[in-house]
Amino acid sequence: MLLFAAILYFQNSYSQPGRLDASFGNKGIVRTDFGVFSKYSYGAQGKQVLTQRNGTIYLTFETHGQTLITRLLADGRADASYANNGYSQSTSISPAASALQKDGKIVVVGSSNYLFAIVRYSTNGTLDTTFSKDGKQTTDFGAGTEDEAHSIAIQKDGKIIVVGVSYVQPDYAKGALARYNTDGSLDTTFSQVIL
Repeated sequence: MLLFAAILYFQNSYSQPGRLDASFGNKGIVRTDFGVFSKYSYGAQGKQVLTQRNGTIYLTFETHGQTLITRLLADGRADASYANNGYSQSTSISPAASALQKDGKIVVVGSSNYLFAIVRYSTNGTLDTTFSKDGKQTTDFGAGTEDEAHSIAIQKDGKIIVVGVSYVQPDYAKGALARYNTDGSLDTTFSQVIL
């Protein structure tokens, strides 16, 4: 079973700059396996690290076109109370970036079936069904395009801006930008554009 290793560097009164924080995990190192998701473990890639003020850490993974999130406590222990023994519900999007909302929900962007894809997780690690009715939303920038979301920003009003690329022809790509309302619908007051 493949293990994912998270190594975090912190400077505090117990550690020296540039040295592993021995109070985190096992002498500064955390290894976490995918448990019930072990069939997805091979080829897993860490995509994003998100932190909360209380020290909680969220790790976003991509594995075989699936998104998984795990939550660690401030000391590096897996939080077994999060979703399915520490792992979120999996979703069939290939993640590129994620962001933490003020309310603790996590928004992940990437691609699914050659479309912009965006998914939101509730604070307990399940899909947020108040977001686009099933927690997921895809956007097609036009017939014959292959679209991928690469980055995300959440505005102060909670609207979500997503930027990526739209391949108009096999060798011709343009930047693509979309904005979503807090419920996951496209913001029709904002022009979804290919730049």
